[in-house]
Formats: sequence, C-alpha cells, structure tokens
Amino acid sequence: MAGASQNSGDDAISDINIVPLVDIILVVLIIFMVTVPVAVKPLMDLNLPEASSS
Repeated sequence: MAGASQNSGDDAISDINIVPLVDIILVVLIIFMVTVPVAVKPLMDLNLPEASSS
C-alpha cells in the first residue's frame, strides 16, 4: 500500500476519454438502424383489402 499514495504525475490519464465512447455508441446505433428494419419487416404480415371497383 506504500506505492498507492505516490502520485506519478500523469493527471491527464485519469480523465475518461469521451471520444472512443462516442465512437462505440455511434457504431452500435448504426448497427441497430440497419438491422431493426430487416428484422421487423417479416413480422409485419398485412392483409390489405382489395377494391371492388376502381
């Protein structure tokens, strides 16, 4: 525990990098935007009525 109290001087490393987090969130969002319409389309089985006269 003696080494835990020493400061190495790298204060910038202790901050959380937001850029990689935003990159991952955008990639996951794009994946969901592409896959959800493909997955939902077979579930939408619609029986549309036919017109008796045009």
